Amino acid sequence: MMYQYFVWLSILTFGPIPLFSLQVKDPKCRYRVQLPVASWHTAYDACAENNRTLVTITSLTEMYLIDLVLQEVDELFLTPLIYSHSTGVWIKAFLRSSTNESMLENCKSLDPQLPVKISDAGPSDMVCLYYNRTEQNFITDDCSQEKMFICESNSEELEACMKDTAKESLKDEVPFKFCLDTVYNSVTSEEQCEKICREKQSCYTFTYSSDCKIYRLKDDSTCSMGRYPPPMIKHKSFFMHSATNYPVSSAKPLTEWCPELTEEVIQEKIDNIQKNLTVNPKETNQYIRTLTSAPDDRQSAKNIGIVGVSVISVVFGIIILSDCINVVKGIQNKCTR
Repeated sequence: MMYQYFVWLSILTFGPIPLFSLQVKDPKCRYRVQLPVASWHTAYDACAENNRTLVTITSLTEMYLIDLVLQEVDELFLTPLIYSHSTGVWIKAFLRSSTNESMLENCKSLDPQLPVKISDAGPSDMVCLYYNRTEQNFITDDCSQEKMFICESNSEELEACMKDTAKESLKDEVPFKFCLDTVYNSVTSEEQCEKICREKQSCYTFTYSSDCKIYRLKDDSTCSMGRYPPPMIKHKSFFMHSATNYPVSSAKPLTEWCPELTEEVIQEKIDNIQKNLTVNPKETNQYIRTLTSAPDDRQSAKNIGIVGVSVISVVFGIIILSDCINVVKGIQNKCTR
């Protein structure tokens, strides 16, 4: 993935801190930190409703990228967002309690290099994993517990880092109130104001009329909203706090994520493997090469071919010519008689 190389370059350059200039499209904008908090199953369905998926962390590179996203979110607030430090974020992974096997949604085992800490999370055979950025590891917890979560884009393409959203659909009350942070009087265009907002880590959204106003999220009941044009606002896309709670999803047992390995399931897997691995021998390159000559464009090869054809032609020509002479003499003898 191209964005992984970007992440490694960013980490080597700046260390695990937020980048100072957010581009129009950026790897971090493939991810969206979501509030309010929700259970694992509710978070999973909430992401799917927006054509996204609960974040999957399959490598250390992606883990560092999530760190960058969460630190960028912290910068939007006057004080660090306590949720991301205290409770962590749900990821698309769970653990089978009976075998202590951590796995992804498709039941593929999680990379053993990723640090997983198993805690007591109840009698259920399935416990869910969340990422704890403070401890830099994955921890198991009861799937019904409520945490913030991150939705990931289904596409590998980079996404725009500014998003238009209906103002009433975003939470605008303490501690997530939009508060006027800075006013730029010398800005002459909305594009320039948007660029300032992207590059200013504390900016979440902006307005532009005769001046450029930058807003951040503050835990401050006395802050003033200022002038704000309804109904749509343009804001940084990697953080969303819905004004309403998500519809609660019922928990699915482990058997619905990973069917039990019965004899029928095992035989079906064997049949699929045999079907995918079976190769028709007459469709292999080795067999095709036995029926065709490999092309050779070298001039020396062409010359050898011409000489070979000439020799064969001369030999067969002499034989055919001698036979023709005998045929002509026989016809003449017949005519004479």
